[in-house]
Amino acid sequence: PDAALAARLNLIAGARYSIDVQTYLWSFDDVGNLMLDALLRAAQRGVTVRILADQLFSFSNVGTLAALARSSPHLHIRLYNPTFDEAHTQPLQWAAGIVCCYFRFNQRMHDKLLLVDGRVGIVGGRNYENRYFGWDPSLDYLDRDVLLAGPVARIMRRSFDVFWHNPRALP
Repeated sequence: PDAALAARLNLIAGARYSIDVQTYLWSFDDVGNLMLDALLRAAQRGVTVRILADQLFSFSNVGTLAALARSSPHLHIRLYNPTFDEAHTQPLQWAAGIVCCYFRFNQRMHDKLLLVDGRVGIVGGRNYENRYFGWDPSLDYLDRDVLLAGPVARIMRRSFDVFWHNPRALP
Protein backbone atom coordinates (compact mmCIF):
# COMPACT_ATOMS: atom_id res chain seq x y z
CA PRO A 1 0.00 0.00 0.00
CA ASP A 2 2.81 2.46 0.74
CA ALA A 3 4.25 1.82 -2.74
CA ALA A 4 0.86 2.64 -4.26
CA LEU A 5 0.75 5.99 -2.49
CA ALA A 6 4.42 6.70 -3.24
CA ALA A 7 3.83 6.00 -6.94
CA ARG A 8 1.02 8.53 -7.02
CA LEU A 9 2.98 11.17 -5.14
CA ASN A 10 6.03 10.67 -7.36
CA LEU A 11 3.97 10.97 -10.54
CA ILE A 12 2.40 14.18 -9.23
CA ALA A 13 5.80 15.59 -8.22
CA GLY A 14 7.14 14.92 -11.72
CA ALA A 15 4.17 16.39 -13.58
CA ARG A 16 5.03 19.17 -16.00
CA TYR A 17 1.75 20.05 -17.75
CA SER A 18 -1.37 18.35 -16.44
CA ILE A 19 -2.81 16.06 -13.79
CA ASP A 20 -6.28 14.52 -13.92
CA VAL A 21 -7.63 12.78 -10.81
CA GLN A 22 -10.94 10.94 -10.70
CA THR A 23 -12.29 9.12 -7.65
CA TYR A 24 -15.41 8.05 -5.82
CA LEU A 25 -14.35 8.95 -2.29
CA TRP A 26 -11.91 11.54 -0.95
CA SER A 27 -11.48 12.10 2.78
CA PHE A 28 -9.66 14.82 4.70
CA ASP A 29 -7.49 12.25 6.49
CA ASP A 30 -3.73 11.63 6.21
CA VAL A 31 -3.82 10.05 2.74
CA GLY A 32 -6.39 12.49 1.39
CA ASN A 33 -4.45 15.46 2.74
CA LEU A 34 -1.10 14.17 1.39
CA MET A 35 -2.64 13.87 -2.06
CA LEU A 36 -4.29 17.30 -1.88
CA ASP A 37 -1.03 18.89 -0.71
CA ALA A 38 0.91 17.30 -3.60
CA LEU A 39 -1.74 18.38 -6.11
CA LEU A 40 -1.84 21.91 -4.73
CA ARG A 41 1.97 22.18 -4.98
CA ALA A 42 1.74 21.01 -8.60
CA ALA A 43 -0.91 23.64 -9.36
CA GLN A 44 1.21 26.33 -7.69
CA ARG A 45 4.10 25.50 -10.02
CA GLY A 46 1.81 25.94 -13.05
CA VAL A 47 0.58 22.39 -13.70
CA THR A 48 -3.11 22.25 -14.66
CA VAL A 49 -4.78 20.02 -12.06
CA ARG A 50 -8.32 18.71 -12.52
CA ILE A 51 -9.93 16.82 -9.63
CA LEU A 52 -13.25 15.07 -10.17
CA ALA A 53 -14.80 13.35 -7.17
CA ASP A 54 -18.21 11.85 -6.59
CA GLN A 55 -19.98 14.25 -4.23
CA LEU A 56 -21.73 11.78 -1.99
CA PHE A 57 -18.72 10.76 0.12
CA SER A 58 -16.03 13.29 -0.81
CA PHE A 59 -14.81 16.60 0.58
CA SER A 60 -17.23 16.78 3.50
CA ASN A 61 -15.79 20.12 4.67
CA VAL A 62 -17.30 22.63 2.27
CA GLY A 63 -15.16 25.49 3.62
CA THR A 64 -11.95 23.61 2.89
CA LEU A 65 -13.25 22.68 -0.55
CA ALA A 66 -13.99 26.33 -1.30
CA ALA A 67 -10.53 27.39 -0.08
CA LEU A 68 -8.91 24.75 -2.29
CA ALA A 69 -10.87 25.93 -5.31
CA ARG A 70 -9.58 29.49 -4.75
CA SER A 71 -5.99 28.48 -3.95
CA SER A 72 -4.64 28.44 -7.51
CA PRO A 73 -5.93 29.34 -10.96
CA HIS A 74 -4.46 26.02 -12.12
CA LEU A 75 -6.51 23.90 -9.69
CA HIS A 76 -9.98 22.92 -10.89
CA ILE A 77 -12.37 20.83 -8.79
CA ARG A 78 -15.69 19.37 -9.83
CA LEU A 79 -18.12 17.24 -7.88
CA TYR A 80 -20.02 14.54 -9.70
CA ASN A 81 -23.79 14.40 -9.24
CA PRO A 82 -24.17 16.52 -6.10
CA THR A 83 -27.43 15.86 -4.30
CA PHE A 84 -29.70 18.86 -4.88
CA ASP A 85 -26.66 20.56 -6.49
CA GLU A 86 -24.98 21.14 -3.12
CA ALA A 87 -21.36 20.36 -2.20
CA HIS A 88 -22.27 18.59 1.05
CA THR A 89 -25.29 16.41 1.72
CA GLN A 90 -26.93 16.57 5.13
CA PRO A 91 -28.51 13.31 6.40
CA LEU A 92 -32.07 14.56 5.79
CA GLN A 93 -31.17 15.64 2.25
CA TRP A 94 -29.55 12.26 1.67
CA ALA A 95 -32.77 10.50 2.67
CA ALA A 96 -34.88 12.90 0.61
CA GLY A 97 -32.65 12.25 -2.39
CA ILE A 98 -33.33 8.53 -2.15
CA VAL A 99 -37.08 9.00 -1.70
CA CYS A 100 -37.75 11.62 -4.37
CA CYS A 101 -35.06 11.07 -6.94
CA TYR A 102 -33.61 7.60 -6.52
CA PHE A 103 -32.56 7.12 -10.14
CA ARG A 104 -30.65 10.41 -10.29
CA PHE A 105 -29.37 10.08 -6.73
CA ASN A 106 -27.97 6.62 -7.45
CA GLN A 107 -25.99 7.73 -10.52
CA ARG A 108 -22.62 7.56 -8.77
CA MET A 109 -19.15 7.69 -10.32
CA HIS A 110 -16.91 4.88 -9.05
CA ASP A 111 -14.04 5.36 -11.52
CA LYS A 112 -10.56 5.84 -10.08
CA LEU A 113 -7.90 7.34 -12.31
CA LEU A 114 -4.74 9.40 -12.02
CA LEU A 115 -3.28 10.65 -15.30
CA VAL A 116 -0.12 12.76 -15.51
CA ASP A 117 0.83 14.83 -18.56
CA GLY A 118 -1.54 12.70 -20.65
CA ARG A 119 1.18 10.05 -20.80
CA VAL A 120 1.27 7.89 -17.67
CA GLY A 121 -1.46 6.95 -15.26
CA ILE A 122 -2.76 4.67 -12.56
CA VAL A 123 -6.13 2.93 -12.48
CA GLY A 124 -7.46 0.64 -9.79
CA GLY A 125 -9.89 0.49 -6.93
CA ARG A 126 -8.32 2.83 -4.36
CA ASN A 127 -10.11 5.89 -3.12
CA TYR A 128 -8.20 8.66 -1.33
CA GLU A 129 -8.69 7.62 2.26
CA ASN A 130 -6.40 5.98 4.83
CA ARG A 131 -8.08 2.58 4.73
CA TYR A 132 -7.38 2.11 1.01
CA PHE A 133 -3.63 2.47 1.58
CA GLY A 134 -3.22 0.35 4.72
CA TRP A 135 -3.09 3.36 7.06
CA ASP A 136 -6.11 2.32 9.12
CA PRO A 137 -5.08 -0.41 11.59
CA SER A 138 -8.71 -1.39 12.20
CA LEU A 139 -9.12 -2.56 8.59
CA ASP A 140 -7.36 -5.31 6.70
CA TYR A 141 -7.99 -3.99 3.21
CA LEU A 142 -5.96 -4.72 0.09
CA ASP A 143 -6.47 -3.31 -3.37
CA ARG A 144 -4.61 -3.41 -6.66
CA ASP A 145 -3.58 -0.75 -9.11
CA VAL A 146 -2.17 -0.79 -12.61
CA LEU A 147 0.45 1.69 -13.80
CA LEU A 148 -0.10 2.41 -17.50
CA ALA A 149 1.77 4.38 -20.14
CA GLY A 150 1.70 4.77 -23.89
CA PRO A 151 -1.33 4.82 -26.21
CA VAL A 152 -3.71 3.71 -23.44
CA ALA A 153 -3.15 7.11 -21.80
CA ARG A 154 -5.21 8.72 -24.59
CA ILE A 155 -8.09 6.39 -23.73
CA MET A 156 -7.74 7.32 -20.07
CA ARG A 157 -7.88 11.02 -20.98
CA ARG A 158 -10.99 10.53 -23.11
CA SER A 159 -12.68 8.60 -20.30
CA PHE A 160 -11.86 11.34 -17.81
CA ASP A 161 -13.07 14.05 -20.19
CA VAL A 162 -16.42 12.29 -20.66
CA PHE A 163 -17.06 12.60 -16.93
CA TRP A 164 -15.46 16.05 -16.58
CA HIS A 165 -17.77 17.50 -19.26
CA ASN A 166 -20.85 15.61 -18.08
CA PRO A 167 -23.68 17.96 -17.02
CA ARG A 168 -23.65 16.22 -13.62
CA ALA A 169 -20.04 17.31 -12.94
CA LEU A 170 -20.38 20.69 -11.25
CA PRO A 171 -17.64 23.15 -10.20
